Amino acid sequence: QGGTIFLDEIGEIPLNVQSKVLRVLQEKEIERIGGSSTIKVDVRILCASNQDLKKATEEGRFREDLFFRINIFPITIPPLRNRASDIPLLVEHFLEKYSKEFGKKRLKIHPEALKKLNNYSWPGNVRELENTIERAIILSDKDIIIPSDIFIGESGELKISPLDILDLPDNLQEATQIVIEEVEKYKIKKVIEKTNKKIEEASKLLNISPKTLKEKIKKYKIEI
Repeated sequence: QGGTIFLDEIGEIPLNVQSKVLRVLQEKEIERIGGSSTIKVDVRILCASNQDLKKATEEGRFREDLFFRINIFPITIPPLRNRASDIPLLVEHFLEKYSKEFGKKRLKIHPEALKKLNNYSWPGNVRELENTIERAIILSDKDIIIPSDIFIGESGELKISPLDILDLPDNLQEATQIVIEEVEKYKIKKVIEKTNKKIEEASKLLNISPKTLKEKIKKYKIEI
């Protein structure tokens, strides 16, 4: 009462529920589940959707009356690819958030890693960027995110099947280490292929020394 309700992805609400939402917006009253009395409410409603609700209305997937009821003050947020200047600020926010969440020292991001993020089209928008930074923090064993920690684009080919997950040890630390090593092995193989097995060039892309790369190649038994 007197506050704000945020309805995320309102376009996903089934038609039969849309009519109930419309009634609340119009009548400004609700009934509790199992209750017998009507309660008047005064709240501000914010809605979000990644769909074109006008098109959904024309196709009969969204109620026209509900669309006009919520479309009083529309705000269109451009896709992330059209506002690349927001990426550094968002990255700093997610670094702060997930460094704390995972109990790590506040990580920084290497300029080349940030450049890699800026050059990507982000079809999944801010949520995809957030997931990418979260994964990079999990994988990083340094105090700075480097390009090889950023898995986007072609790196998204990496898949771990449900069976692989089930076969991991119960000990979380051991399981995490196995996953990290699999990701590291995969990335090294892809970069070696990309550079036609040129160790010096591959080590620069991976941001590690040629000596360290040779040690990892030996460790993971990667054929070159």
